[in-house]
Amino acid sequence: MLAKSDEQDLCRFSMKGRSDQYVSELADQYGRMVFATAHRILDNTHDAEDVLQQVFLKLFRTWGSKIKPEAIRDWGAYLRTMATRTALDLLRAKRQRRWREIPLDEDAPPKELMSSGASAIEEKMDRLRQALAALPERDAQVFTMRYLEEFSYEAIATQMGLSINLVGVILHRARKTLREIFEHIDAQERSGKLC
Repeated sequence: MLAKSDEQDLCRFSMKGRSDQYVSELADQYGRMVFATAHRILDNTHDAEDVLQQVFLKLFRTWGSKIKPEAIRDWGAYLRTMATRTALDLLRAKRQRRWREIPLDEDAPPKELMSSGASAIEEKMDRLRQALAALPERDAQVFTMRYLEEFSYEAIATQMGLSINLVGVILHRARKTLREIFEHIDAQERSGKLC
């Protein structure tokens, strides 16, 4: 963990063009956590590695302009949030790409959408990931933090700048929307149609 003196040197690094050194130290300290967060959401090592790179590259590129280092009190929480958002963005992009590739004139879904060889748990997690990609960004992020990262309501509220009550409302809305998405998917599967 970075010592307090290192955190105090944050302004010195950014003013003297040493953001690369500080970002490198942050990557050393929090890289595994960023990777683990992305991997839990994506369940894919290569995609999680891409998220890891994207998070620290974005941090480096926006240091001092969009990201005001002196305003960040908890780098672990900040980087976990960046990892969650980046992973969810990747899920959304993959989902859009996948649905664009589906031939509309065929009755049977493509083989890559069928998970006959996957275990029941893997299949459910894949469905959850696809459904999360359909949620609004903030709802998906709060849901992910609560149920995949196991954050408390208080930690989510603090990290996202929300009230605890609003976190509860967002989680309720996300669960309701996910339930509707799953019911819709189940109904389509029963009728033999694809979205």
